[in-house]
Amino acid sequence: MKNFEQLKSQMDAAIKEGIWVPNSVLPERYQDHRAGGSTLERLDRIYDAEIQPNLDYQQMKAEKAERLEKYAAQYEAEGKIDYDINEDRLYKNEQSFCSGLLKAGIIDADDLTEE
Repeated sequence: MKNFEQLKSQMDAAIKEGIWVPNSVLPERYQDHRAGGSTLERLDRIYDAEIQPNLDYQQMKAEKAERLEKYAAQYEAEGKIDYDINEDRLYKNEQSFCSGLLKAGIIDADDLTEE
């Protein structure tokens, strides 16, 4: 038996597949010239692949610029910098680094276990 979340996900997918948007109201890159329009599901896939990564990148750049301004002002006022540490990002970067070492064969999984 399916739980509520699975049923909700299937219903959302069915709704997105059932709503048709004609090419005449879509920007060029969203148009599907084979069928004369696109479903919301297809439009979502295009958005997730093209637009969302760019928005994430822009947000990251804005956060970085904000931090740099803060660091510059702090250095000018105090002569030192107290770095902000994003614990989640640090953890993800550490995990990615270790995964890269494993994939490259530089270390074995046994090297990561505590004794």
